[in-house]
Amino acid sequence: ETAPKPTKMDELAKVAQEKAPESEHPPWLVLREVPTEATLRLHEELIDFTEFMRPTMIEAAMRDAWVHSIEDAAKSLWPQVQVHIFGSTATALNLPTADIDIAIVNLTGLRVTTAMKQLAERLLERQELSKVEVIQSAKVPVMKVQQRSTGLMADIVMNKTDGLETAAFIREQIGIFPPLAPLVLFLKLFLAQRNLHETYMGGLGSYLLVCVVLSFLQLHPSAQFARAHSVSTLGKLLLDFFRYYGQEFRYGSMGISVLDGGSLFDREKRGFTTRTRSGQATLCLESPADPSLDIGSRVFKIGIVRAAFNHGYHVLSTLFLSKEPIPGSLLCPYLLRREHPLISQRFRLFNEQPAPFLELIGRPESDDERQPQEPITKKRRRDEHLAPLTLNVALDPEPKEVQVEATKEVAPPEVAEPEMPEDDEALGIVEEIGDALEFLAAAESGGVDEDAEEVAADDGYGIDEAALEAEIEEGLLDLDPEMLAEEQRSLQEQIRKLEEATAWDDL
Repeated sequence: ETAPKPTKMDELAKVAQEKAPESEHPPWLVLREVPTEATLRLHEELIDFTEFMRPTMIEAAMRDAWVHSIEDAAKSLWPQVQVHIFGSTATALNLPTADIDIAIVNLTGLRVTTAMKQLAERLLERQELSKVEVIQSAKVPVMKVQQRSTGLMADIVMNKTDGLETAAFIREQIGIFPPLAPLVLFLKLFLAQRNLHETYMGGLGSYLLVCVVLSFLQLHPSAQFARAHSVSTLGKLLLDFFRYYGQEFRYGSMGISVLDGGSLFDREKRGFTTRTRSGQATLCLESPADPSLDIGSRVFKIGIVRAAFNHGYHVLSTLFLSKEPIPGSLLCPYLLRREHPLISQRFRLFNEQPAPFLELIGRPESDDERQPQEPITKKRRRDEHLAPLTLNVALDPEPKEVQVEATKEVAPPEVAEPEMPEDDEALGIVEEIGDALEFLAAAESGGVDEDAEEVAADDGYGIDEAALEAEIEEGLLDLDPEMLAEEQRSLQEQIRKLEEATAWDDL
């Protein structure tokens, strides 16, 4: 049964919903009598797939409303700020459930992480959030939030405009190379179904994928010769892309540049020599915003990505060379799985989320911009003999300050009589605990030892970079006076027990 090609997203949604649940065809496929040639059929199917993945009017309105809610909350705190979207949402290259990248600029007088926490509190007050996470350890601090009413995610950065310039550059390239959008949207889902779409996991992230596809189109014969351009189809371009990056491209020696019309360069001469732990060369991609940076060096799974592209090339080659007509879709199930939620639940992706659980367990991170009263020294050590402290952080509906309650986890008493340590060992423990008590006493009284004075001279926060990394690993940062007092009482109790044990052993 044939059907006319839908011209609008709503029409395509209606066609998809009218298909029988047991249909063997993917929901974007529109069956036609012509064309019969495989490359032309794939061309039409990629266009249908692109329209299927575009946001519907309702989805676009939901995403706009989520951005407006964040903007309204930010301006209620800081009226002078401006809110912009960037990333795939700004370039219309996003999948339906993609995070919305938001940049808040013109923020002054606050540290970025402090502002993020204030914004999170304001959104929580308005019952907008289901989840919130502030990642302070990233090179660029980012706050990840999920809208309670829809489940949409947003990544918020502050006072960073690099993404805005990059989005403008990509929009310009989409106008020059129309095949860029359909190829990127298909390849995003192709990689996502293989867990190769996240940069932090070594995959080919959204921005890197756009640059890789753009470089391919810039160097393809269709961009240089009119005759090649006249016979190019999306199906032929996808086959050539898979062959180029799956077989022909030399990752060990070539680097990619998309500036000035696109080019390749010798990565060794540029000093881009990053390799994986196994010695395999990573992807080398010059940053369009800063040519001195290799933004492809983080793709340490490039070998798996290359194998996936090579697989795609062999699949399409088999389909194109087949003497028998291939019924149904050329993309599914050969390259895509229809069971993936983005396909099987395409029009049921946004759902109301549960209310946030605000009883968080863990050590709160200090974000005080003032000079700390007690300097942190290199000598400070954690006593491994003490039971850990558990911090219960409660967020009030209208929080003024984060309230921290420190409780001591005490192990249950054992029936068997514990083995007493030897005298020398016990005395060593007592001396070690005594050193810790001296530090605690100095910290409470504001005293500073020589090492602390040397560290304090390094920067405004009394910590040098080497000591900071070591202390983060040991979990020794952000001790408030209540915690110090509790730890001191615990140390004194340990000393009393050890002294009693030593006296009993002497008898």
